[in-house]
Amino acid sequence: MPDKKNLVAHRGYRNFYPENSLKAIEAAIDCGAEYIEVDVQFSRDLVPFLYHDVSLKRISGVNRIIMDCYAGELADYTAGEPGRFGDRFKDNPINSLAELRPVIESNNHITFFIEMKTESSERFGVERCLRGIAETLAEALVRSVLISFDSAAVSAARKHGFRRTGIIARSWRNRDALIHKCRADYLFINHQRIPKGRDIRAACPVVLYEIAEQAKADALLKRGASLIETFRIADMLGKTGKGR
Repeated sequence: MPDKKNLVAHRGYRNFYPENSLKAIEAAIDCGAEYIEVDVQFSRDLVPFLYHDVSLKRISGVNRIIMDCYAGELADYTAGEPGRFGDRFKDNPINSLAELRPVIESNNHITFFIEMKTESSERFGVERCLRGIAETLAEALVRSVLISFDSAAVSAARKHGFRRTGIIARSWRNRDALIHKCRADYLFINHQRIPKGRDIRAACPVVLYEIAEQAKADALLKRGASLIETFRIADMLGKTGKGR
């Protein structure tokens, strides 16, 4: 069975709580997670929020674009994923990155992977987004790893104070060239992009997503993966029912 040393809670304990919410993150911590991944999108006035999608529809039930909304407007919306949970989390707010900072600071045994979404960096620019994340995290920066599909963002992250970075790759074939180009400390990639039966080797530790079954996670770790990213952190740790 995989253990907490090689599991990443993808968007927190997303299987049972709204993704990227403080509820999901705190539940993952309660389960024993030592690695947690969250997504960051920006509001129109460049406030970083814990949010995956560009559209507010799936998570908040609103037909708007997050980057078109000011932070004050987002405070009026919820992030309860009505399609999955109905009204169960209808009062769950859209949490900001600033709200995550004290959670990071009070859990110094946990590594937080902060994914800067490319939609935001393309809209507002890499430097402005990196500066916004770094200034918001402040002292929590030392336990945060900036990750992105945007190689320019990963390459520039260190000058904004990030000590570690991760590149999210779309292709396995050119992984080492990409790692060296960005000076990345981690390679994130969809496990389905790994050639079947081959050893999982790269110029840095490999993090695979999205895996929900313990047997599959075990097999991928044996082939060389370093970390497994999962929505089902409690189940993968043998704690089914945690938080229910």
